[in-house]
Amino acid sequence: MTPCSRRTRRSWVPPFFLPLLLSFLFLAQAGAAPLVYVIPVQDEVDPSLASVVRRGVREAVRERADYLLLRLDTPGGRADSMEEIVRAVESFPNQENTLSYVDKKAASAGAFIASSTRRIYMAPGSVIGAATPVMLGAGGGSPEKLPESYERKIVSFFNATGRATAQRHGHNPEVFAAMVDGDQGLVLDGATVLPKGRILTLTNVEAEHRYGTPPRNLLSEGTVPTLEALVAQIAGPGATIETLKPTGFEHIGRFLVRIAPLLLTLGMILGYLEFKAPGTWLFGIGAAVCFLLFFLGSYVAGLSGYEPIALFLLGVVLIAVEVFFLPGFIVPVATGLLLLLLAFLWAMAGQTSEPGQALPSLPDFRGALFRLVGAVAGAAVVIALLARFLVTSGVARGLTTRPIEEATGHGPSLPATAEGHAVRVGDEGRAASALRPAGTALFGGRRIDVVSNGDFIPEGTPVRIVGIEGIRIVVVALA
Repeated sequence: MTPCSRRTRRSWVPPFFLPLLLSFLFLAQAGAAPLVYVIPVQDEVDPSLASVVRRGVREAVRERADYLLLRLDTPGGRADSMEEIVRAVESFPNQENTLSYVDKKAASAGAFIASSTRRIYMAPGSVIGAATPVMLGAGGGSPEKLPESYERKIVSFFNATGRATAQRHGHNPEVFAAMVDGDQGLVLDGATVLPKGRILTLTNVEAEHRYGTPPRNLLSEGTVPTLEALVAQIAGPGATIETLKPTGFEHIGRFLVRIAPLLLTLGMILGYLEFKAPGTWLFGIGAAVCFLLFFLGSYVAGLSGYEPIALFLLGVVLIAVEVFFLPGFIVPVATGLLLLLLAFLWAMAGQTSEPGQALPSLPDFRGALFRLVGAVAGAAVVIALLARFLVTSGVARGLTTRPIEEATGHGPSLPATAEGHAVRVGDEGRAASALRPAGTALFGGRRIDVVSNGDFIPEGTPVRIVGIEGIRIVVVALA
């Protein structure tokens, strides 16, 4: 075969296969049904729901969905979680194909979330609006009245936030301003739709009212009986619907995140009781379980990685080093407490929707700090009540009395209380065990639970009682 014939074969093969391959790829792409990815936004808007929505948007992008559709049925919720959901929805590449379907209600934060999509549709009998900000009481209780100056600031901020989001996505900004600010009112085509002094909430019929020249819908593109009918209307009858399904772990995570402040408070209380009754282990195990569930909820809900629990364990180890190996050194316990604080903050702060961001943002940490302070304050109140109750009742005796082999035989240690006149300030004895800082000491042949003032006191060291605080007896080593 000559070189010329080889060149002829090479130039003849590509033109034969290339048009066939291109035609096949074109037909395959043309024949593919549009994919509509549906993300349910249901129940209260909280950090765990924001995590679920972020995962849904990522999956929609990974599967190259043609449409992103939010199915809304929410009474609203936290503003920071709402902002995360809005940012997640706005990260979908094809913004022109983002839609909201208000199945029953999109109240408060739900209305803001709906405004982050290009088109809004509503089911028969559904409502949207009432987005004025409120402050919940401690533990997520009933709404509290905001101070007037602060209320004006926060209403102004959310008014601007709602208008800005609406403008970005082609909605009437005045509609969302009227949902936030009762002093705004709403006037269209010279007619008063909503008088001043009221917050705007629209039914599906009111939301599709047409106004202006040329006429346009007030907010909703129309009323559609079912989500399937909406998909057929926007993407064609052959469109594929894929709905995000929260995993069982995400359901568990959402529940644990909701009770996270309670778990943190309960863990602190049980830790205090273990400190008051060292060696019982029951309260210590309970505290450990509460803290484990606290971190597990954030991890499972996708609000944090393994870093917070790693910091927590490192902090516990440093505190143990101080107590058992370097008593009185201070640095390990101070560092350990700082790591515990950072671990709690990190777990409560969660992660933002920004890809590749390793740490929560400063506003996230600020919000988490308020919740952490609330949990600590609640624990402090309960601990103060418990301390008073333990001293004035017989419960202290049951918590602190346990069988111990004494130097003179077997017998119970006495409760750390002045009421029984077992001991008094100034009594001297010796440490029956090492005090790190808690332990026991012998006074007149009686073994009593004591605690040092922070110093390590070896077993057998002479000690003197310098203070009795309820059921807590403080001793110092004699020189």
